[in-house]
Amino acid sequence: MKEAGLGLLEDTILDPQSTAGCLEMHARTAYIWKHEPFCQLKAATSIASTLIFGVLLLSATTGYSQRTPVPIPSESGLREMLAQSKPGDTVFIPGGVYRLSAPIVINSSGTEKAWITFMPRPGEEVVFDGSDYLSSYNPATQPKRPSSSGVLVVQDARFVRLQHITVRNSHTTGILITGKSTSHIELIHCKTEGSYNSGIGLWYVDSCKILHCEVTKANDMERIPAGLKRPSEAPHEAISIAGATHFEVAHNLVHDGFKEGIDVKEVSAYGVVHHNKVYRMPRQGLYVDSWFGRLHHVEFHHNEVYGCQWGMAVSAEDKNSSMDSVFIHHNLLYNNRGSGVLFGVWGENEKRSHIYVYNNTIVNNGSAKHWAGLTGGIDIRSSNLRHVYIYNNISAFNYGFAIGSSVPSPQVGKTFGEQDIVVTHNVEWQVNKPPQEGSSNPSFPALIPLDGGSAIKADPQFNDRKGSDFTFPRRSRVLKAGWKEAPRGKAVYLGATGK
Repeated sequence: MKEAGLGLLEDTILDPQSTAGCLEMHARTAYIWKHEPFCQLKAATSIASTLIFGVLLLSATTGYSQRTPVPIPSESGLREMLAQSKPGDTVFIPGGVYRLSAPIVINSSGTEKAWITFMPRPGEEVVFDGSDYLSSYNPATQPKRPSSSGVLVVQDARFVRLQHITVRNSHTTGILITGKSTSHIELIHCKTEGSYNSGIGLWYVDSCKILHCEVTKANDMERIPAGLKRPSEAPHEAISIAGATHFEVAHNLVHDGFKEGIDVKEVSAYGVVHHNKVYRMPRQGLYVDSWFGRLHHVEFHHNEVYGCQWGMAVSAEDKNSSMDSVFIHHNLLYNNRGSGVLFGVWGENEKRSHIYVYNNTIVNNGSAKHWAGLTGGIDIRSSNLRHVYIYNNISAFNYGFAIGSSVPSPQVGKTFGEQDIVVTHNVEWQVNKPPQEGSSNPSFPALIPLDGGSAIKADPQFNDRKGSDFTFPRRSRVLKAGWKEAPRGKAVYLGATGK
């Protein structure tokens, strides 16, 4: 027997003749079923509860029970379907474009062994259009902070999965997952297109995942609600992870937005960001940024970032905030206008410690006359760092430097020694030797190229650098063992690819 869903109809498990009066099918209508007299079945024994094509089928051992069907209009019917869902349900939402006058809020909960899943009917597309929600702002009747709302909101829910849902034209966040009791939410193959705030936001939740999603045109100031005081910039980032714990952000496409790409910030902890592609963003593609307290144990690996202002930025902006135990490895950071990896000086420029940057491939970053001054590969701009380890990376063909620091050259050895900043066993292949360039921003100190310990001064001989193929032939000198004493990630090769 096939899984509950489309397979049930294909196998004609339900007999339409013997269920007359208790089951009807309508493209935009939902029917709710509960245990009363049984409808007849053909060869069915037991299946999970499934909302199929807008009809809720409850678990049964010998049949399905009937309740008088109640047809529901599309938007309000959708809300009722969501509210009626129970552990183990799969809700197949009728396909179409839903122009919403208010957010869709999911606060149902499944269990560890019986998740609730929301997804389109097989072969159909579900689009939640937020054009009419918060298009104008009235503080007397609408949220005090409209930017903290969303078109699709999961709040105070657990063990819920959303798949293949598109949200577009949001005057706030596209998809928002929030609530102190919210945990175990999975967002899979969803898309947001056009939002004033983040495309997707995780706010102070636990054990949530954003997988195989696409976020585009996020943080668009032109989508600000009419009547709302216009700030200097749109709020937050394309994907914002704020105060979340035990999270995973993986295999997503983030592109063509108006601010940063993926930002892990505030007091987030125990999370991983991996195998994402971020491109054509006007600020940093990847961002880790502490506020309000301690951010710790966050890992970025196997991501690809290009065509952004900065590849990856490491920042501690809020007063008395701190960051530690951040691992940045096996990322491809290339063709960005600023530096590939930046230890930023924004805000209060607070302490960062135990930061590990290793086995990244950092190529073709930096540009002439950048507003931050000299830019290039690995940019150690901040001096408020302790226990930072930079090793086994390939930094090549960048504009101003392979690795640079704001510490004057005569003081580098002493300062790095006191702060336990180790730069060693990197490929540092620098072709350009541009003159020093000053920053137009006084908070950004001048950058001075430096030579790391045991550096390999050789062309890595990429197979096709112009075509962004950063693998290399067997004769390349980067195919050698990395730093044997490395505190983490003792690789047998240098850079991200190992090929």
